[in-house]
Amino acid sequence: MFKSLTQRHGKAELSNIQRQKTDFAPLLNWLCKRGSLSKQKADVLKTLPENIRVQALESLCTQDEKLQRAFDRWQKRFDYSWLREVVELFASGKAKDALQTLDERGRLQIISGHTATVDALISDWAQDRTPIDRKTMIAATRLEVAALNAKARSLLIDQGVVIDRMGLDLEITHRDESRETKRFAPGDRIVFSKNDKVLGVANGITGTIQGIEQARFTSLLRVQLDELNERGESVVMVPASFSYFDYAYCLTNHKSQGRTFDAAYTLANPSMCDREWIYVAASRSRYATTIYANRADLQTVDIESHREHDAKKEGDSRTAMIDALALRMSRSRAKGTTLDYDTAIEPHAELRTTPVPISLRIARRFLQAISPRSRVQETALEMVAELDVPPTQDQWLELGR
Repeated sequence: MFKSLTQRHGKAELSNIQRQKTDFAPLLNWLCKRGSLSKQKADVLKTLPENIRVQALESLCTQDEKLQRAFDRWQKRFDYSWLREVVELFASGKAKDALQTLDERGRLQIISGHTATVDALISDWAQDRTPIDRKTMIAATRLEVAALNAKARSLLIDQGVVIDRMGLDLEITHRDESRETKRFAPGDRIVFSKNDKVLGVANGITGTIQGIEQARFTSLLRVQLDELNERGESVVMVPASFSYFDYAYCLTNHKSQGRTFDAAYTLANPSMCDREWIYVAASRSRYATTIYANRADLQTVDIESHREHDAKKEGDSRTAMIDALALRMSRSRAKGTTLDYDTAIEPHAELRTTPVPISLRIARRFLQAISPRSRVQETALEMVAELDVPPTQDQWLELGR
């Protein structure tokens, strides 16, 4: 996978991979329908780079007041070049600029109280008309993910999307091999957590339960996969006893990696949302990423900042909240590897070039333990010469003992 990404994007920097897209179809279709743009010209526009397409359409629409209003409405709703810039800012550690852009677009929600924050996220996710398999929620911890999944599922049961009366109580296995019983029914979104070539599933693959069938010895879940598996199948039959799956309305950042959605709703946990975490979370969607944060969490002391905390000075303003969140999101916890260094560093080079002061008494005792008695004094004298420190009379007496 990594090889294919680097071949496609030219270098081994995943921050250069751009998922955010501008949706030109609504504007092009409208212009063609009203006769302002021919189908041939529309086909030519589709072959041009995005920035050139935007400029060409803007030039065309400025010729008429009605077209200009339509272009402005389209750009506000479907042009997501700004989101691409936000992702690039997060990737380069400029979290404050990224958060300010999100705030200006109404995509940063700072709310008082954890419950109110979660409820707002769930409400916005539910009201989004994007198909359920093309939108997601992202959270930092398993507890947060479980809570959001439970709320989302309850809402979908009330709406009749999940047919709970036809469901089964199944025991699932978590990553740490702990087990838990949950109910799964037709309409449920699930994510697999283990590879199984026989079943045709892989870790991180998501899908929707289409039905539950009774086989001879066990129940089978008929799952419509979001993407074709390695065998080119879109539907798999998974035994209820497989157990390595869970709800997929909300995913951890780890599970969401490699996936691209049309819309993402992210619950920011200030204790975990460092530079790498927020880059992954912000870059999951093509068109819309909204970040939710609990105001109270941002008012706690950040022990990693090494800055004096003054609640009165920092205040409770929105600007102060954005600054506090940006401070955490700008911090990198990336771990270096040998590939990060251009030249190899010779091991223990400093130890061999820098004289280390050694007590003669300690050196003598060490040499007595590992050397024949006849060699102790000779070796000690050699060590004194290497240290290039003239021994005192007392040290000469010590060497003679």
